[in-house]
Amino acid sequence: MSIVFVAAVVFVNNISTSREFYENILGMRVEMDNGPNILYEGGLSLWQEDRALSIIYGTDTGKDMPLGRNNIELYFESGELEAVKAQLEKRGIGFIQDIHDEPWGQRSLRFTDPDGHIVEIAEPMPATVKRLAEEGMPVREIADKTSMPRETVLKMLD
Repeated sequence: MSIVFVAAVVFVNNISTSREFYENILGMRVEMDNGPNILYEGGLSLWQEDRALSIIYGTDTGKDMPLGRNNIELYFESGELEAVKAQLEKRGIGFIQDIHDEPWGQRSLRFTDPDGHIVEIAEPMPATVKRLAEEGMPVREIADKTSMPRETVLKMLD
């Protein structure tokens, strides 16, 4: 038996509002548009909540079924964190966490999408490793801080 991960599906209250957010603010590209269900390149999918619940739970149920919020995080990466922050601010996006250093050294910021799902945008880990090295941190300390094997850190620095 073989199982292959295809997409993470996020239920949204208003597909139009969410499309505007994910496409125009986060720059996601549509791979497939089925109206109430959108699949983006990279494996993220949005599904109109009421349609999803009626299909999953049946027409007469589902409306009262609780949906989780703040129990997932959608993770994105960008090598231009400051520019991303400025663009989000122009769009009026409020931050849960402004740009900060995570305990493992990676810089990131967090905010919520129109439905309250947590969105994180972080610098790619190779950029983190290079930044830490440029700041004078020895390879052994970078490996300890990032919880990466020393060999992985060295490959990222090549």
